[in-house]
Amino acid sequence: MAEIHSAVQVLLSAVLESPMAPIVQEAITQIQIDDDRLSRTPEPTSESAVHRGQRHLQLAEAAIIERLKFELDLMKQLKQLAPDLGIASINVLPTTDEAGRTPFRARADNLLSADRRAAIEAFVTAWTKAANQVRLDLEGDTGA
Repeated sequence: MAEIHSAVQVLLSAVLESPMAPIVQEAITQIQIDDDRLSRTPEPTSESAVHRGQRHLQLAEAAIIERLKFELDLMKQLKQLAPDLGIASINVLPTTDEAGRTPFRARADNLLSADRRAAIEAFVTAWTKAANQVRLDLEGDTGA
């Protein structure tokens, strides 16, 4: 299995120790699955490092941004339903590892919190800016 392109790896690594780590790990898995799929094609084609980086970036963006947009839509729907159901908050406990430890400072997460929504939106904005910069850097590597 090929390694994740270094420019994309830097972008992903920047958030691996954050609460977004599970989503980033899903993106890494998607990249690895796609690389494995390509390596098993009957006639594997050679792919330049730049094109590999662009493909990895596209897969990472799709996995992360689509997941977060889905979560934002879900939060919106829950917020609309909550008053009718008499619900003030929906708390989700943090994920733990096999030993029962949380991988970062975690607390219950209120799915109806405006602060949570704002944090996710800020992350999407920051991620998009960083991904766009990586995209420009990769395009510069091709001389385009």
